Amino acid sequence: MRARDFSADSDAASLRLRQVMQERGRAGRFCETWTLYPAGAPVTVTLACQPITIEGARTALLIEATQTAGGDADVHAARLQESVRYACSMLSMYAMDGTLLTQNTNAFGCYGAPLEPVRRADAARDLSARLCDPDAARKLLDAVARSAVSDTEQEVQTAQGRRVHRIRAQEGRDPATGNIVAVLNEDDITDLVDMRRRLNALNTDLERHVAERNQQLKISEERFSLAMRGANDGLWDLDIASGNVYLSPRWYAMMGYAPGELSESLNDILDLVHPEDRHLANPARFGEDAPEGPTAEMEFRMRHKNGDWLDILTRAFLVVRGGTVTRVVGVKYSTKYP
Repeated sequence: MRARDFSADSDAASLRLRQVMQERGRAGRFCETWTLYPAGAPVTVTLACQPITIEGARTALLIEATQTAGGDADVHAARLQESVRYACSMLSMYAMDGTLLTQNTNAFGCYGAPLEPVRRADAARDLSARLCDPDAARKLLDAVARSAVSDTEQEVQTAQGRRVHRIRAQEGRDPATGNIVAVLNEDDITDLVDMRRRLNALNTDLERHVAERNQQLKISEERFSLAMRGANDGLWDLDIASGNVYLSPRWYAMMGYAPGELSESLNDILDLVHPEDRHLANPARFGEDAPEGPTAEMEFRMRHKNGDWLDILTRAFLVVRGGTVTRVVGVKYSTKYP
């Protein structure tokens, strides 16, 4: 069959022949309607298939092809049948007790031929053998019985081992009996689920690292705060971009203020500096080419809360990023009254 290129997909044709042999060969002679493509032209034929045994006790399939009259052919039905035959999704039809009625070639390639029915009235048969969760088959069939559409992810037992499928099931009719059936559409999403699990693991690990880092930062901040409270010198930290200044509790105490009593903006702090000394305290005096590191000591006058002018001695450290001074950290380690 493959050598004569009777199908649009020779591998699928071979798989389909193995399927009908395993699923219908036990009944003896059976017939299938196929569309073949000799010389590329479609020909609808009836294949009369008869399982036989040949030399070496090997099982073979004797096929007699009879061309079907094309004038009355239902083109739409033929196209739909061909689409189902080569569909990438796994399509199956189950009776409401879980017995497999039919499946397309892709489902057969995944699961193989159906198992012999298990003679238990309290359990679904073929469907329960495919789903790893023993309760999943009954829940799925119960949903279909309520005319609901079931859309779940299930671990399934395939011929190649356990996989994860997205299974969409809904109510249908068996054209042979008219009975209500469950029509299943399955897609293998094992790789997607594995990727999702790996991403979840990475996110969990990242969250753990972030939590640990936040805890370390919290401890560092607490240590820094305690150190600043216990230090005898006042610390200030200026963010050049925002113009905000951090002032330690000791800095406030040296200037006669309570923590938070002053607006911690550069302009407001500079307003406390004597007008004649403001150029010494203004960080704008550090040019763009200023190197990172400590600066020379600076001395200028600042107004105490009580109105007195204090002589302030301070040293700063410049933080440079991309050739630009981004932060200035300073220590006011002594004051001298006039």
